[in-house]
Amino acid sequence: MASGDHVAMTMLAMAETLRQLQPPKVKMAIKCVKGALTLSLSPEMTAHVRFQLGKLYFFYTENLDLALQSLESAYEIMTRMGEYFIQPRLEALTLICEALIHGPSSTANNNRVLSLIRSELSNAKLFPSIYAKLFFYYIEVNTIEGRAEDAFEACQVAIQQCVDDPVVNLYFRLTRNMVSARVSGNVCDDSETLVIGQLINRLDQSSPATSNLKLFYICTLLAFMLSDGKFVLRLFLKTGVSVNKGCRRSLKRQGRHVNISGIYSPKYRPSVKMARASSQVYGRWMDTVPLTVFACLMTIVNSALQCNYERAAKYYTIAVRHIHDYNARAARNPCEYGILRSMQRMRMALNEMMAHCNIMACHPSMAMDNIRDMVQFSQRCGTSLFDEFGPAIQSLLGHYCSYLREPEAAEKHFLAATKFKSCKDTNVWVMTHVNLAITYLAQCKHAEFYEIADQLTPNRITNCSLIVRNNAQFLHAFHAYLLNKTNECRALIAECMETAKTEDLFRLHGLSVLLFSIFVPVNAEVILPTLDWSKKGHDHSLHCWSNNTIARVLASHGMDGSSYLEAAQKEMTLLDEGVIRAEHQTNPSASLIQWFEGDPLAYLPKDE
Repeated sequence: MASGDHVAMTMLAMAETLRQLQPPKVKMAIKCVKGALTLSLSPEMTAHVRFQLGKLYFFYTENLDLALQSLESAYEIMTRMGEYFIQPRLEALTLICEALIHGPSSTANNNRVLSLIRSELSNAKLFPSIYAKLFFYYIEVNTIEGRAEDAFEACQVAIQQCVDDPVVNLYFRLTRNMVSARVSGNVCDDSETLVIGQLINRLDQSSPATSNLKLFYICTLLAFMLSDGKFVLRLFLKTGVSVNKGCRRSLKRQGRHVNISGIYSPKYRPSVKMARASSQVYGRWMDTVPLTVFACLMTIVNSALQCNYERAAKYYTIAVRHIHDYNARAARNPCEYGILRSMQRMRMALNEMMAHCNIMACHPSMAMDNIRDMVQFSQRCGTSLFDEFGPAIQSLLGHYCSYLREPEAAEKHFLAATKFKSCKDTNVWVMTHVNLAITYLAQCKHAEFYEIADQLTPNRITNCSLIVRNNAQFLHAFHAYLLNKTNECRALIAECMETAKTEDLFRLHGLSVLLFSIFVPVNAEVILPTLDWSKKGHDHSLHCWSNNTIARVLASHGMDGSSYLEAAQKEMTLLDEGVIRAEHQTNPSASLIQWFEGDPLAYLPKDE
């Protein structure tokens, strides 16, 4: 033992005392640990101190570089010690993997994670919790890199290796389904669903681990279904949980009462905390507060697409309150990067959805507040979050400018959205270009439109989600209508209506019906559902169009439609350019619509 080892142990004990204070005195704890490194230490103590310093940086700061530096140094020293430090070495490895995964995305970092895991996987078999974590990291990285076969193979091996632990085995089965959903856009078939249901039925139904397992399945599958536009898909596990409306209810109900323990999902990256309870390995997937926020976010997405503005606004308020509570607690307690990243992205998604709703509902100032929060928050959290949501922010500004009757500015924003690396995602790319194409049509830029439209044909977007494909199809139908290609327009619109009706895509169905009614005689009763949905969704432009259409249909049958014309006129008042622009100019962040490149904060008030 080196001369400074005893003093270092005392300093580590002091650091631990500081760490456990409420709130923890993290800076002082880090100073104590760094002070220990200035002493003359044995290699064993040096490794231990660096490991503790790495954990402090990892859990209590946002400095991943310093965390990695300390953890990697500890790992290298422990590696030279062979079997003596094997467990702490593997624990350091799990944090290194997580830091590399949650840090700046790069193929080099991902390949390094895979290499490290391959070199240690056989040693980790003695420690089931670490063994499971390494497999999840391995699957995650392969999924990020688009190596579907490697990810599936790892899932299969993990399922075989964990056959004696039914809970972890099921997590790997469900993870395999999530990999399939993320890479190929498919979920498990009925036979696999039946097997999963049977395996869950064999578990202790009173165990929190079983409830947590169900929640993991519900959350990830619900997210996939909503992202793909499959709102009326009904899948049932033999647990009796419906994966749709019942799924959301179960999610909210259990989120209030269960101490969430899940496992690492390849689509959502919360950090994993593996532990031992009796002889069973389990892991925390989401805490109660993040799960509640997730449930609210899924409800808002569903409400927005099903034209229920009041419901979306209600759950937005609830989610924001929970986020503020979580942030207050996170300032006093450690927070893993995965959980922190999940909360950050959910906050961004909440504002994105509400900005869409507020633009549609003629609340420009409220929409700008949502967009401003996205800009400021993503800038505070680092470049990766801003780069990820950059296309969404620019697209929102594009919609906002369209709402202000500024098509040229809208065009610039949609073009700016395409310049972000994250716009390479197929769904994001297609929707951004659909919006850009509509803007070109509004400006009669036909050459530019055709250049984009040729890339949005059905055979080129087959891998997109259902809702994205149908938005692109509606674009083609609308263009055919403008060219007076009636038969082509009717055929495309009929397909849109059928899909939208089947999947409860209310707004798309309403738009399709209204366009269809222009050249096909319909009864007023056909338009009434669209009128009701548009009113419920505060969708004033669609509500105005619906009222005018019903008035026209009634007039064609010799009936009085004056009440509908009056209602349409009221909606036009809300859509008046002067009214909209006046409210826009009162918002202190109004200049943000001039941001097309560079630093967006330059367009916000300095006191913000």
